[in-house]
Amino acid sequence: MKKFPLLILIIFLSINFGFAQTVTKSVDFNTYTSASDNNLANWFSGGNGLTQIISTGISGGCLATPDSINWGNDEANYCFKYKGGDLANNATSICFKYDTTLTAIPSYARCAAIWLKPYADFNHYIVTSVSHDKKIEILTYSWNNNPYPFVALVHGNWYQLKLQLTYSAADTIHIHSEVNDLGASGTALPTLVAQSNGAINDALFFADSAVQIGVSGTHKGGALYLDNFSYEGQKSNDSCTYTVPNIVNDLSEENFSFSNTNSQIQVNNSSSIKMKVEIINIEGKILATKIVDGNFLFSTLQLASGIYLLKASWTEGDFVKQFAVIK
Repeated sequence: MKKFPLLILIIFLSINFGFAQTVTKSVDFNTYTSASDNNLANWFSGGNGLTQIISTGISGGCLATPDSINWGNDEANYCFKYKGGDLANNATSICFKYDTTLTAIPSYARCAAIWLKPYADFNHYIVTSVSHDKKIEILTYSWNNNPYPFVALVHGNWYQLKLQLTYSAADTIHIHSEVNDLGASGTALPTLVAQSNGAINDALFFADSAVQIGVSGTHKGGALYLDNFSYEGQKSNDSCTYTVPNIVNDLSEENFSFSNTNSQIQVNNSSSIKMKVEIINIEGKILATKIVDGNFLFSTLQLASGIYLLKASWTEGDFVKQFAVIK
């Protein structure tokens, strides 16, 4: 009993301390249950024309791109947001598969793009993209990187588009955009193809505490698929938390019990109901799945310190339990 308050305090401090630090989030678009329950639907809003599919991606699923989009309005917006300033270091990336047969010339279509928009005023945007004519563009409220550097893209290869911001005194934002070649499979070590740099002074963007992150891609720009979204930075307070859709905690307490120790979690299923049990991290990634018709036992020794969800589903309902791993 004496150790229990200390354990709660450790969990509380760990969670709150983590929110103030630089974090890395990623979405690989491999989790797909239905058209309304998948990585795109659960973690992004908007994205008009983008469709999550279950194959042809770098490690499984990916996003099929539309022919074209309404530029500036149809990007898929990630539910986490950035904090700017305070010597922060923000990095966002999205991968795309290049298909030269899709490009339409002349055209204003972009192959892939990353959008950063401060909540205080979306007009103070920072956008980087690869254009249909294979150039890196950086567009901001007050500056662009024209003449745009050329990007030598190979048909059928995967590429990573990355946008990185660093901040310094006098509301200065340093912008770095680059394209890396990932090879035909998308799993090769990144090889720098082209890059561009610049700096702007924007007090509004610099001080904003909820910068919206968006990505887009189009066929006419040359992107067949998008995959492996990633961002690194200080998470805004105005950000999402993972919730399992359509959860009803209606399994009878007399049929099951849940227990959590320092090294394992267990679901005791006395009625032998056949269930699907999933272990999910706070980013929504499913780490383990098992079909059981009795008790379920899972060792947490393989998990890093953090907060996780256990989801158990059967034909008549679901339940979710949250648990912590501390090492």
